[in-house]
Amino acid sequence: MNLFARFRKMPGSLVGMFVVFLVVPLTSLTFHPMPWDIWYSEGPLSALLVTVTYWIAPVCLCYAIASRKFLFLPVYILQCVALVVHTVHFGNRLPLDLLLVRYILVGCMTYIGFQFANKDFLYPFLTKSRRFWRKARRFDIQLDMEIIPDKGKERITARMENCSVTGLCIRVLSSESKGLLKQTKKGGTLAVTVPFRGKEFKFNGDVVWIFDYGDFLTVGLRVSSGDSMVDFVTEVTGSRQTTARPVSKYQAELLEYDVRQTAFVLWLLFIMLSFGMPAFA
Repeated sequence: MNLFARFRKMPGSLVGMFVVFLVVPLTSLTFHPMPWDIWYSEGPLSALLVTVTYWIAPVCLCYAIASRKFLFLPVYILQCVALVVHTVHFGNRLPLDLLLVRYILVGCMTYIGFQFANKDFLYPFLTKSRRFWRKARRFDIQLDMEIIPDKGKERITARMENCSVTGLCIRVLSSESKGLLKQTKKGGTLAVTVPFRGKEFKFNGDVVWIFDYGDFLTVGLRVSSGDSMVDFVTEVTGSRQTTARPVSKYQAELLEYDVRQTAFVLWLLFIMLSFGMPAFA
């Protein structure tokens, strides 16, 4: 996939983040000379610090965003540390009030980045792996079940690997699927029947993803049966704690889309000001 195609599939927020880090090296030239000029005028330490802070780390972050590499997080840590060290090293160029403001900006930039790094705010955009954080608690469970592919009549024996009140993951041997599941694309529907302790639970699920491992398939289903899924999870797991963890009022606010979008805009603002503060010297 070429770079242009990648950008077309990126969410706008991620494109905005890419642009911010992309322009950092060029904007740094308004208050820092080129690294080799700094080498001759101020020494190798200053040149190295400016190179890492304003050139290497931002370019690596752009690469990680464009290629959707989880490398973004360790490089982001390096970027935050480099900004702190840069502030300390060149602190004599800023008045005390602006110096304190820059420390606060870098701190906010770091805090917001790590606050959302392990949630479904940033992680899904930066890796092709499946999300590890969910609103609904996911239970590891092994149960035999039957599924009926979209517009099909033949039942297929499968194995439920895990479930939550919002969905489930199932495994099907390729020999059992008879090729029917391979015809079920993302967005299709599967009818699910799960016998358990004399009861039979039935619900429909929308296919979110399908992975073909050769000998078997794994399928992710999103189920919106509401109370029936809550009853099923409670019955099978014996647990009434169906959320991922006890959610405080503060954590609940962070789940709201508008709150996360606002925090993202503030994050980008803190990043730009953290980088650009030396221009006010």
